[in-house]
Amino acid sequence: MEAEVQRVLHFTPCEVSQDPCSCYVPGFLSDLVKSKLKVWIENALKAQTMSKDHEYTLEKHGIVPVDYSCTGVVENNMKWTDGLQQFIEMKHQAKLSDMTAITNYMSNVGLLQKYGSQIFGVSGTLGQQAETETLQKIYEGIKTCQIPSFKRRKLFEVEGVIVDDETEWMDKICNVVTEQVNPTPCRAPRAVLIICETINRAKVLYHGLEDRVPNRKLYISNNMDNTETLSKKLEAGEVIIATNLAGRGTDFKVSEDVNTAGGLFVLQTFLPKNARVEAQAFGRTARQGSPGSAQLIVCSSHLSEPPQLLALVKKLHSLLEGIIDITPLIRGEFCEGTALISKQLQR
Repeated sequence: MEAEVQRVLHFTPCEVSQDPCSCYVPGFLSDLVKSKLKVWIENALKAQTMSKDHEYTLEKHGIVPVDYSCTGVVENNMKWTDGLQQFIEMKHQAKLSDMTAITNYMSNVGLLQKYGSQIFGVSGTLGQQAETETLQKIYEGIKTCQIPSFKRRKLFEVEGVIVDDETEWMDKICNVVTEQVNPTPCRAPRAVLIICETINRAKVLYHGLEDRVPNRKLYISNNMDNTETLSKKLEAGEVIIATNLAGRGTDFKVSEDVNTAGGLFVLQTFLPKNARVEAQAFGRTARQGSPGSAQLIVCSSHLSEPPQLLALVKKLHSLLEGIIDITPLIRGEFCEGTALISKQLQR
């Protein structure tokens, strides 16, 4: 494809071609175009695969990136580089913004390393051994310690579920939410927080719950007025459908009736790439000694190939474990093989 584009590119001064596909570029830009052509082609193709309310959203001031995989924040002051922003704007027939070029860059790690040993901080999600070892490698000489919680956490994690297709995924989520917001002989109705990977999937679930849960709200953008959602206590039967925007640093308050019924129920509907994202999401409930529970419901079609294969292996392993009339030797070899594949996929 790069060769095809180069064939129709002409840098002035030059003879005018009769080919309608010819593209004429001022000669003083030739070095820039030649050095950027490959990445521009890659970004033109990438722009076609990106979708609204997933990687970006349409705001009044233009097309804005969304940090959907981590914080869920609509990044109003950010733009993609190397033409990606402009290709997406072309796709939506929007006004083209100026291209940006990064001339100086420093990462967060690089900035903090300049402070040497004078680094102090606390984190609620960096306490695992792997994270501690990583910090010690990056920041030479840093010391860490565990500070126990003031109040024991009363979080009950419901066993996670992996379903095969999106329809089954939607039905499972709707059934779980309906079960939680309705009373049972053992408890009163609860409040539910659903955390979705993208704005688009949050909207799909919002409409999917329309007939079952009338008292539901969307929390999907920091450009919306979310004061009412965040300031008032969640009452029994209320459901908030959100992105990762609600899964990090957001303190949802619940009424005493909800606490008595078991606290806020958090339902995460995707498998995050970073375990910290899941820890942050589950951390929205069972706070300050209050009760709460959480569950993970994942659709395998939403996963990339390695997690999909791992989920299939787990299912086959579980199926085989339930078979009692099989040769023990064959069964043992199969279990050892699936365990080996699982280890390789998890690396």
